[in-house]
Amino acid sequence: MGTNNILLNMGIAELSLHGLIIAIGLVIGVLLSSFLAHKSGLPNGSIKILALIAVPLGLIFSRLVYCAFNWDLFEDEPLAIFRFTDGGYAIMGAFLGGLYALFICARITGVKLKHLVNAAVPGAVLAVAIGRLSAFFTLEDCGNIIENKLLQFPPIGIYNAESEMWVYSVFIYEALAALIAAALGVFIWFHKPSLRFHPGENAAAISLMFYGAAQTVFEPMRTDVLWLGFVNANQVFGILLAVAGFVALSVSSIKHVGFSFWHILRWLAALALIGLGFKSQFRVTAEGEAMSYVYVALCMIGLFALGVCLSQDALSKKAIRKNNADNWYL
Repeated sequence: MGTNNILLNMGIAELSLHGLIIAIGLVIGVLLSSFLAHKSGLPNGSIKILALIAVPLGLIFSRLVYCAFNWDLFEDEPLAIFRFTDGGYAIMGAFLGGLYALFICARITGVKLKHLVNAAVPGAVLAVAIGRLSAFFTLEDCGNIIENKLLQFPPIGIYNAESEMWVYSVFIYEALAALIAAALGVFIWFHKPSLRFHPGENAAAISLMFYGAAQTVFEPMRTDVLWLGFVNANQVFGILLAVAGFVALSVSSIKHVGFSFWHILRWLAALALIGLGFKSQFRVTAEGEAMSYVYVALCMIGLFALGVCLSQDALSKKAIRKNNADNWYL
């Protein structure tokens, strides 16, 4: 923990800047999702109920996933798992906890899961964007040492006073990517509001696809990697998020304009980009070739572009003719 991180020491607990920023991010994320839920006519309080379920579940799941991947740190003292104040969380666990909370909330409120997801995801990703900035006070989620003095400046890097070295500020890259992902989700809500279908239909898919693609690029740059054998687990989770968004956009496209040969071509192109991206990533791990990061980024940009093409199908004249303005919420 950073020396300037503690705001208040209360004996049995501490209030830190790190925790405060995460809490602020959660509040702002809930406010955004509540606004989107209100805009779409979802029941009042549905997002607040979701937040009350998702926050503790996300905390528990993220802790358990971290402990599972770092079991060697806990096998001699398993009860240390429950010392949440010691730190040690995995973002993929928080997403899994949030997903479970969405299913629970949908059952409790009676809201269709897809509408709850589209309202909740942009706010959740915004919360991640703000929460990532808390690493400024702990110097977690950073990358390797920056040897090139021309790159030793913010926001490319950050100075680590303990090691007296400049390191890549990966947490800033991740925060910016999450902010863009949230903005894209909100943009979907307000893009052409006169269209005759639910305005936020593809918001979650677009947000998750961009965020997952960005995580696929940035995860290998970090030094605190969660390994599943020889595979970067967080990177795999990132590409799974991107693929989930791509699949959701494919389903939406087929629903609005019907199946066509273009869908097959897009799916084949997506598979090729994912394969090339991971081939390049193994080159990064094995050989340390900097240009391989660029190859991965280009593949993920291509994958996201294919997803955007799918999302545009719902905006076509053919899609508008097929949609019923009164039935989007059924």
